[in-house]
Amino acid sequence: LAAWMPFRSGIHAAKRGHRVAMVSLEMGAAELATRVLAQHLGVSATLVALGEREAVTQVLTDPDIDRLRPLPFTVNTDLHHAGDLIATLGKWARQGVQVVIVDYLQRLAGGEGNTRNEQLGDITRRLKRAAMSLGLCLVVVSSLNRGSERESRKPVLADLRESGDIEYDADVVVGLQRAGLDDAPVYAVELGFLKNRMGRLGWAREPFQFDARTQRFMEPDRREVA
Repeated sequence: LAAWMPFRSGIHAAKRGHRVAMVSLEMGAAELATRVLAQHLGVSATLVALGEREAVTQVLTDPDIDRLRPLPFTVNTDLHHAGDLIATLGKWARQGVQVVIVDYLQRLAGGEGNTRNEQLGDITRRLKRAAMSLGLCLVVVSSLNRGSERESRKPVLADLRESGDIEYDADVVVGLQRAGLDDAPVYAVELGFLKNRMGRLGWAREPFQFDARTQRFMEPDRREVA
């Protein structure tokens, strides 16, 4: 869920003409494509993945799918080392990429330091320097520890798993929290700004709705958002 909202935001940016690249270390390109198709066409991602005839037929025959083909959006699933990622950022910037999404930080190898915390701190500092020098908008997904879940509270900056210097290097930190742990196909997702150099902090007054079947985020009134 944490990675899906940045990914959908990347698709939204691509639809507006921005060149976007995503480094996916959690999901393969086929799984991402399945989710995009489900969201775009409003069909069940599970049924598409399982090859259910009606869902697949809709994917193959819906003329609206042609709108996705020319989007300036690329996915890379091979950049597992921080050094390789940073080198690739330079290449992408020269190719005109403007937005890069990394899913997710704790999956990256590399970084100097004696502990994983120190290594992640080195990685985030290098990513920040690269993004600033190249003029890229860099969105990095990070996992959380279990503190907020155990204590039944909203997450805070200190809950970032093996946080390193994420809270210092990031300009904006957005937290997501699922409301409730049942298996309902549609559930509430709360969003909050845990850090915001240029704006306000705090949690949205009303949660978004997420439909796990079609992978769609919706406003409280069920209007779809990116």
